[in-house]
Amino acid sequence: MERRVARLQGDLANLVHVLVAGLKEQLSPYGVDAVEYTILSACFTAGQITFRDLRGLVPVDPNQINRVVGRLEQRGLMEKVRIRRDRRIVHLRVTDEGRAIMPALVERVQAYYALLVRDIDHGELAGSIAVMEKMIEAGEGTTGVRGV
Repeated sequence: MERRVARLQGDLANLVHVLVAGLKEQLSPYGVDAVEYTILSACFTAGQITFRDLRGLVPVDPNQINRVVGRLEQRGLMEKVRIRRDRRIVHLRVTDEGRAIMPALVERVQAYYALLVRDIDHGELAGSIAVMEKMIEAGEGTTGVRGV
């Protein structure tokens, strides 16, 4: 069992490394990294979202979310909107400039993921997804952290 766990640990670390490096390469022409893309995508899909709701959707440290949103705001891709009835509530919204690049970002990310699974047949992919779902479920049960 220890050997399987060690192998799993190494394989997961390699997969994360490949995913991050590949996404960085795909998104770099737009000056966006993988975490920025994840936050932009969540906000784009939601239309307008609070920081609290974003923290529930994105599996990233809350302090990092604040920093990333700040960077995206400086580049004109996101904006903060205060609600008139309660000025303490801040919603995040993708700007027109951010919305303009989202289709290209999504296309590049989807093409990259398609490349990753190109040589995996349907049965293997279904089996892998089932295994990942079980691992996520087990992790949720031990940590109380829900997957996205």
